[in-house]
Amino acid sequence: MRPDGGNSCRNPERTPQVDCHVHLWGLGDSDSGIWIDRRYRFSLNFLGNGLLLGMHRRKRAGLSYDAYYLKVLLESLRSSPIDLAVVQGMEGVYGAGGELLRDRMAIHIPNEYIYRVCAANPELRPAAAISPARPDWEAQLELAAENDALYVKVNPCVGGTDPGDRKWLPFYRRMKDLDLKLCCHTGPERALPGSRPEFADPARLELPLSEGLTVIAAHAGTDTWMDSLPYFDNMNRLMERHEGLYADTSAVAQVFRWKWVERVGAGQLVRSRLLHGSDFPVPVTTLPWGVLGLQSWWRIRGMGSAFARDLAVKDVAGYGRESAERAARVLGIASPVDPDG
Repeated sequence: MRPDGGNSCRNPERTPQVDCHVHLWGLGDSDSGIWIDRRYRFSLNFLGNGLLLGMHRRKRAGLSYDAYYLKVLLESLRSSPIDLAVVQGMEGVYGAGGELLRDRMAIHIPNEYIYRVCAANPELRPAAAISPARPDWEAQLELAAENDALYVKVNPCVGGTDPGDRKWLPFYRRMKDLDLKLCCHTGPERALPGSRPEFADPARLELPLSEGLTVIAAHAGTDTWMDSLPYFDNMNRLMERHEGLYADTSAVAQVFRWKWVERVGAGQLVRSRLLHGSDFPVPVTTLPWGVLGLQSWWRIRGMGSAFARDLAVKDVAGYGRESAERAARVLGIASPVDPDG
């Protein structure tokens, strides 16, 4: 066994444990093609997260920010029980004429970078971030299929695209033709600038579900203690009508959503559709009350891997490993990979 419960020897016969919601990140100081807005680059959100990740050590290691972030991600993943992580980039924001609106963007992480990183690291699998508002959406969907993307991620809050708008039907139908799954941000957006929070209501996912798509409600429609939204209940009702609707648990183990750690798996229907996701690099919070008792809190807080801590919190809540294995089955991942060969 590796530290924090990681496996040094993968068993190809068992169902792998998959984290289906992980972000690649960076400054674009390599050939990644990442673009970042200066205001976001010096925001408390970006700087604070970088400090927690130890990004200030990158110069000592002689690596770019982009390369050092990938190193931190892989080290944390490999020292956890998670076998595979599905990584996604960050889409741009597009105007009515299909133009890229940089003044409304915090960061853009292109799909081509995701595909390249995943091709070089077998424990990472690609997801594509594609806005239906971009003019070349069809070519991007075809590229996603060619690169075996496990799903297409859409963030309606940031992109200003209502997933229930029928003008996106050609987008959904082409996804169906290419056998691509949809992952849609649900619940309020707190990590990035978001202009249309009402578009993140899971009730708006009726349209892609009616087209026969498998849909993952990212963040399970949860909100923060600052909100009082019916989105989780709306998602639950939609699951009653559509077997193809799943929800990932990304970001529920963070301080602002801590109330959801236990509640998200309390109902039988939602629990049966949960897919494990961490939202790495969003910080994992461990608090010694509610779902965690003092003993479990003390054990988990000492884990060096963010992937291990996130899974351990959800294990205590009763759905961690169960949802990690379900993520593998729903996304069609057959077996674990030993990164050491």
